[in-house]
Amino acid sequence: MALRNSHTNQLDFFSELTHERTPGIRTDGGSALAGTSPANGARPGGTGPTPTGFDRGAGTGDSRNGSPDSGPVSAGSESSTGARSGLGAGEREIPPAAAGADLIPLNNGRNYRPTDADQVGEGSLKQKFRQNITAIELLRRIEAEHRAATAAEKAVLVRYVGWGGLPQAFAEPQEAPAWQAEQGELRQLLTPEEFSAARASTLNAHYTSPTVIRAMYAGLERIGFRGGRILEPACGLGHFFGFMPASMHGQSRLTGVELDPLTARLARTLYPDVDLRAEGFESATLATNAYDLAVSNIPFGDYRPHDPRFNARRFRIHDYFFVAALARVRPGGLLAFITSRGTLDKRDGSLRQLLAAEADLIGAIRLPNTAFHHNANTRVTTDIVFLRKRLPGEKPSGNLWAECRPLPVPSGEPISLNEYFHAHPENLLGRMQRRDHGMYGRDEVELADDGRDLAAALASAVSSLPASIYRAAVGVVARQTLPAPAGLKPGAYVALEDGNLGRREGDELALLTDIPTTTVRRIRGLIRIRDAARACLSAQVENRDDAAVSSERARLNEAYDRFVGQFGPVSSSPNVRSFAGDPDLPLLLSLEHYNADQDTATKTAIFRERTVEQRRPVEQVASAREALVVSLNERSRVDLEHIAKLVGRTPEEFLPELQGLIFQNPTTRRWEPEDEYLSGNVREKLTVAEQSARRDPRYRVNVEALRAVQPDALAANEIDARLGSVWIPPSDVADFARDLLKTGQRDSRAVRVGHAEQLGLWTVEVDPLYRRNAANLSEWGTDRAPAHELLEHALNLRTPTVHDRDANGNPVINAVASEAAREKQQKIKDRFGEWIWSDDARRERLVALYNREFNCYRLRTFNGDHLTLPGASPAIALHAHQKAAVWRVLQTPNTLLAHVVGAGKTYTMVAAAMELKRLGLAKKPLFVVPNHMLGQFSSELLTLYPAANILAAGKTDFESAKRRELMSRIATNNWDAVIVTHSGFERLAMSARAQKRFIEDQLVELEACIREQKGSDAGTRIVKQLEASKKRLEARLKSMAAVHRKDDTLTFEELGVDRLFVDEAHAYK
Repeated sequence: MALRNSHTNQLDFFSELTHERTPGIRTDGGSALAGTSPANGARPGGTGPTPTGFDRGAGTGDSRNGSPDSGPVSAGSESSTGARSGLGAGEREIPPAAAGADLIPLNNGRNYRPTDADQVGEGSLKQKFRQNITAIELLRRIEAEHRAATAAEKAVLVRYVGWGGLPQAFAEPQEAPAWQAEQGELRQLLTPEEFSAARASTLNAHYTSPTVIRAMYAGLERIGFRGGRILEPACGLGHFFGFMPASMHGQSRLTGVELDPLTARLARTLYPDVDLRAEGFESATLATNAYDLAVSNIPFGDYRPHDPRFNARRFRIHDYFFVAALARVRPGGLLAFITSRGTLDKRDGSLRQLLAAEADLIGAIRLPNTAFHHNANTRVTTDIVFLRKRLPGEKPSGNLWAECRPLPVPSGEPISLNEYFHAHPENLLGRMQRRDHGMYGRDEVELADDGRDLAAALASAVSSLPASIYRAAVGVVARQTLPAPAGLKPGAYVALEDGNLGRREGDELALLTDIPTTTVRRIRGLIRIRDAARACLSAQVENRDDAAVSSERARLNEAYDRFVGQFGPVSSSPNVRSFAGDPDLPLLLSLEHYNADQDTATKTAIFRERTVEQRRPVEQVASAREALVVSLNERSRVDLEHIAKLVGRTPEEFLPELQGLIFQNPTTRRWEPEDEYLSGNVREKLTVAEQSARRDPRYRVNVEALRAVQPDALAANEIDARLGSVWIPPSDVADFARDLLKTGQRDSRAVRVGHAEQLGLWTVEVDPLYRRNAANLSEWGTDRAPAHELLEHALNLRTPTVHDRDANGNPVINAVASEAAREKQQKIKDRFGEWIWSDDARRERLVALYNREFNCYRLRTFNGDHLTLPGASPAIALHAHQKAAVWRVLQTPNTLLAHVVGAGKTYTMVAAAMELKRLGLAKKPLFVVPNHMLGQFSSELLTLYPAANILAAGKTDFESAKRRELMSRIATNNWDAVIVTHSGFERLAMSARAQKRFIEDQLVELEACIREQKGSDAGTRIVKQLEASKKRLEARLKSMAAVHRKDDTLTFEELGVDRLFVDEAHAYK
């Protein structure tokens, strides 16, 4: 599918119909559909027959199959019904969703069929790396030539194994010196985004052995599955498609989901007849109750995907896949997953109980921890789990599997083992045991290899599965559905091409019928006004030029006038009733001043002028001091040339007026304001100024000013040196730990201390030789809390707590052991305070370090004595500290007014906002005040600035419907200040783009931190923790972008607010 013009952002709207075609959708504008993104994996351009008025994407790159009940049609066919959008100049055509198999032939003849000759997963680590590089280079050549891969090329691509078994390729050079050449080659080959995704995939991108895949399909065939609609929610390179039995492959419609973009491109090239979604499973638009089989080796990790629909209980990634995939499987359908043993064996049975409520366990097979070692270079115990989703009204049957029971083992505590394996020990293809140092913990349960041939053992286990219990779907017809477009607001109306209406309900579009013709016409007219108003606001928010804004304003006027001419004012009762429930109704009501008694209305400012104004530079001021403020805010620096233009004088004429307010930095030759230059690392600045003054007497004034602000040097007894202090080098902490544990200072590897400074994260690693010595377990620690762990807790400012487990496996605090651990930790802290200064050389070095690196800073101070505050009442004189705070607000992007009660913070905020407005540095300041302070704050503002044009929201304005109308009023009018309460502010939402940018900035910082960790094992451990944090942050990114909005109205950016003042801000801690 594709769009008329270049608006490809609508491609993702109609990614899947469950069973039947629905009419095309007429959105009549982009506001209700704002925030959508291109279909994942869509390829621009392409070939094939194209209906008039459409551009078609190439091949399956644009198809979004996944609801495969409709019969196949010829490739390139398209419904003649499209959808027009009224947003912007011209109209866009949006074709309807492709039904099921529209573009996918039933025999999947273009998909690659790997064999043993392909040697998938074979080779040494270096050979696998080379296979990956070769595959990537070949893929790029194929894509650059815009063609399909040949069979010979696919034989090369299929040997790509991903990066889960090759962490050395992403290690720092010191950690893997034998891989330095490969590391450099990989960085050169991949884009930064591809490299980041590849490195993150080392956590769980372990591809599946063909032996295991074939055994799973053998089990499915024994159960009775012969083909149908198959979903692979974590498909990787697509091995579950490639190694599928030929007969099953030829009778199935295949849908795959793959998060890593590069891997998805490889998979799409290998398997072009697969409907492949290049996105996370939690983001994919997939029909529910639609697939006959979900099959996969699902990812494992300690992060929780954001999916409000299928992960409300915040399951971890592997558990989430079970829940979300089972929802997509039809009643009577199957699920076959490879998962970690924790799914069946963990004490918390909530997931199993949830699944058992609608599915039966057909069987499970536990694989030895060597099953994936050869193919993916990982040792982990996994299970193959077969589930069948019950039909409506069908009673539970099959095996018991919700509970776990202890299994005695020769050494150690009994192992928690699922009751299914107690009943079927023959499906344990190895020996259950405990291991001291496993992949995911120091005391890990595993199924050890007992020497059996894996293929033969799997064949035996598969033969024990029940035979022929699966029944293919016959005559199943689901109701007509259409997934709601990603950017469509809940409750929003859309217009269909056939003249009917749709409305978002939950995640679907409900087709509205039996609506009177007149009401339909009203709603369609109101949609046009709504979208024209949104477009007009968007043009202003985007700072488009006056011609573009005028064009959108003309469209708004035309839509409004035409509607009012037919149906009267927008705010009249019949029109409001017709559009009731649409989240943008308050926006429509704010467009006019309505007189209910006379049923007449006048237009608001948005029909005549900008209400979200472009920021225009200040062109003239009266004084050099005012010009300095403008320069700092508009140019982020002291720009003498700009100041000269503003005041109409030369620098020689106005510089005396700025004496003491600005200094020329001798290093950069930049002019800086006094409070900036005389702050920061003033020791270093003084050294530079003294050197410069010897050559140029003009810098003597700098030297005198800097000498006056130098901090006094501190002695050792004046410096607070404690564990966790960022200024103490990790090497000194390691020396302390070696002294504590009596390892000897010569053995540098005995203790390794890592520190991720940006995150404040410390790690302590101790060689196993010293973990059991008396110093670690008795003198400075306990057997439950070793000294090196207590040291790590202290470095990370954590208090140790020791837990036991009760009879049900739940953690309980061991008060005695916890108190003993805390006493030992305090003893370690006290010892550190003595040890750190006990050595003369160390004391001298650290005192010098502290004074040089930390006792050299001076906080910036602000002086606002020069402010005159035009427009303020002469009856009120602000104090010096208030003017200083106003000056700080004018010069910095954020300010905390940490003043005592009664210091006049309200006047300070008001004066700062009005100065920003007067100087042209802000257009629409917003004040957020406690609910009970609204009246008082508004009164004080008008007392200080009697002529101010303000919008103060009264109590009734925050009633549910009126609150949303209020926000629209903020956007469509010009105000000197807007005042809302805390509760009202909480109902404003940022746009998805702004939220995404905020989290992406955090991800950039995290990436920088990861790059800095190198060299030691402790650094490697930190990297693993940081990669897990990155996964959680990426999940949070999706969570923030889809956060539930209490008010479905304008976003914060659309209000035109450009400065924010929050009173009693501690309420938001």
